[in-house]
Amino acid sequence: MSKKVFNKPVPDCKYCAKGMVCKGSELVVCGKHGVVKFGFSCKSFKYNPLKRIPEKYPVIEKLEYDNFIL
Repeated sequence: MSKKVFNKPVPDCKYCAKGMVCKGSELVVCGKHGVVKFGFSCKSFKYNPLKRIPEKYPVIEKLEYDNFIL
C-alpha cells in the first residue's frame, strides 16, 4: 500500500529534495537519473514539503445581513 500525504500519493520526483522542476513542462531534472517525468520515483527519494504548492481556497460567496436574522 502506498503512503499518502495530503491525499496525494508520495513519492513523486516533483516533491523530491534532489530534483528540480522544469518550468512550463511536466519534467524534473534529477541529480541521480537525469530528466524524468512527474510521477517517477527512486530509492533515493527525499520528501521536501517546501516544494508542494498548496491548493487554492474555494471562493466564498458574499453573505447578506438577512442570512443572520432569526
